[in-house]
Amino acid sequence: MTEKCSFWNQLSLVFPECYESVRQTFIDDKRVCFRLNTIKSLSWDEVCLPQGIEYRPVPGCPDTLSVSSDNRALITHSDAAVTGKIYVQNPSSILLARALPLQESDRVLDLAAAPGGKTSILAIAKSELWAVDCSKSRFFRLRDNMERLGVSSVKFLCADGRKLGRKFFQYFDKILLDAPCSGDARFRASTPDSAWVSSSRLCYYKQTALSAAAWQMLRPGGLLLYVTCALSPLENEAVVSHLLKRKDDARVLPLVLSTAVQPGLSSWGKNKVHDDLRFAVRIVPTNEYDGLFACLIKKFS
Repeated sequence: MTEKCSFWNQLSLVFPECYESVRQTFIDDKRVCFRLNTIKSLSWDEVCLPQGIEYRPVPGCPDTLSVSSDNRALITHSDAAVTGKIYVQNPSSILLARALPLQESDRVLDLAAAPGGKTSILAIAKSELWAVDCSKSRFFRLRDNMERLGVSSVKFLCADGRKLGRKFFQYFDKILLDAPCSGDARFRASTPDSAWVSSSRLCYYKQTALSAAAWQMLRPGGLLLYVTCALSPLENEAVVSHLLKRKDDARVLPLVLSTAVQPGLSSWGKNKVHDDLRFAVRIVPTNEYDGLFACLIKKFS
């Protein structure tokens, strides 16, 4: 069986009730989505967008528009994008960054933060915000993006998040872990065959280590939002289940989003997962939304 065939089988596993329509979204061109950066502009009236393009509001995602894929360059190179008044970002990522409830008094960590799209959304709450990434090239891109978007209050750290548990022991109230992953939820049917070789198992080990470190850094009563753009249960349900089975003080909370979702799997193949995974969600892919996985976990003690 080729890796691409294996991918389609995996897609049918995680989206069994809507497989055909979801499969089509990996074949059709994806629309380019971008949001208003409310740090710099309070309304679309303050933004000059390229003319002669059809703009569509993205359902369920306020202050977000989409254009056809052949207009990508016009948007990404527009004055609005270059000056940071808009930011090209998938609505699934936007909704999940907004889903983490923040207060100004919170200490917040964006772990594996680059390129910074979610960081800039978290910054709107004006909390004490830390952004961490271990890749130097991605870290510098993160800082450049924050400057362009007008985010000035972030504390940056270029470090391996797996090694920060003791340094920031129980320091943060809220943590967003958009974990490094295989990224296959963003593949296209036209993706070269060589790119489909699964890296899920390697990602799993890094993800479990990052989630364990995040748990060390989270204070009692705090929230961890675990996110990936991977379809594989090994990178999602298995990672969260690994944490839940080792931490008696961890519970998954319901996560309500304003787009179609499916609950986390209770099992796959012969693999069983923690009962709490029924509260996890997978965003149902469309020609605008990517099929991201998300799980909101509370630390009770």
